[in-house]
Amino acid sequence: MRNKERNNLLMQIANDALIKSKNNKNSLFKSGTNDIVSSYNGQISGFSVSIAITGLLPTLAMYYQDGKNAVCLRNILDVIGLMLPELDASTYNGITCSKSLFEFAINSKGEKQEKLKRDIIDCAIALKQIVRTYQLV
Repeated sequence: MRNKERNNLLMQIANDALIKSKNNKNSLFKSGTNDIVSSYNGQISGFSVSIAITGLLPTLAMYYQDGKNAVCLRNILDVIGLMLPELDASTYNGITCSKSLFEFAINSKGEKQEKLKRDIIDCAIALKQIVRTYQLV
């Protein structure tokens, strides 16, 4: 699949995952609205950069922790966890949330982990683009 087609597909998957997650407690949306909490914009933007600088597992561990940030970073992983099986069902079957994504990453080695890293970065970039189409509050 060419890059343009892949990017379009990823943006559709990102939007679908975002909407699907809206009714979950692990949502990027402000409760009861169609607006996204603005803090997620920067956190999603920094996600890919963090993977490039510190690596996949350290970044996933940092985002998986429910730290003292203004927003729950784990919610970003939940949305990406919804995106991956839509991107490649045969590889990412069983990933449904941040926990299963983190477990999959820990158990992946070599080329499998490199593919996961590339796909997560691609998903995060598409999610960043889609989030910016929503009202940020």
